[in-house]
Amino acid sequence: MPLWTAGYFGLYLAFSGWSLVDDYRKKEPAWLMGCDVISEVCLLAPAFAYWVPSVHTALVSALLPVFTAGVLLFAAFLARALRRQFADPDLPPQGKAFVIISGSAMVALMAGPILVWGFRAAVLGEHVDA
Repeated sequence: MPLWTAGYFGLYLAFSGWSLVDDYRKKEPAWLMGCDVISEVCLLAPAFAYWVPSVHTALVSALLPVFTAGVLLFAAFLARALRRQFADPDLPPQGKAFVIISGSAMVALMAGPILVWGFRAAVLGEHVDA
């Protein structure tokens, strides 16, 4: 695995950890935080399998259902976050537009590679040769 990829995974894990701590501080329900962790694992495992052939070989039969579960949970959490922003009465229409644009850009930057690598490993059956 290239160094930049390992760095990306490290940043992604740090961001996910920060998000989980933030949810804990906001006193989110434990089941919701648990689903968030499950979602992250279900997205990270296939993405990691794309870069590490031995992981791909070990998880090959589970990659598609795991990735599918991760994408569904990811979409549910994204929809929940957007609904919360739209429900905020203190946020003007320009603020809501900004949330959509900046939130979409952040999701694309942070989760885009994970989703692409996971798709390539789980759906297309690809992995990077060692």
